[in-house]
Amino acid sequence: MGIELERALERRRIEGLHVVPILIRECDVDGMPLRALQWLPSGDTLKPVKRWSDRDAAWTNVAKGIRALAEGVRRSAASAVR
Repeated sequence: MGIELERALERRRIEGLHVVPILIRECDVDGMPLRALQWLPSGDTLKPVKRWSDRDAAWTNVAKGIRALAEGVRRSAASAVR
């Protein structure tokens, strides 16, 4: 969570890099620089994959979230070229 996180957030700020935190297990994210980002799996509360009653549904939620982000990036890039 040290150098790698710092570098990813710096690149996000400067280059527009997309950073998608995925919460797999319980942890204290309050006060973390990543807290303000959109976490996956998505939902009303920040709930780790491990706490979902159906983990397949949790991982499907993660995959759909990543796909939606990638499609948005692709659409933005295509618009910028036009």
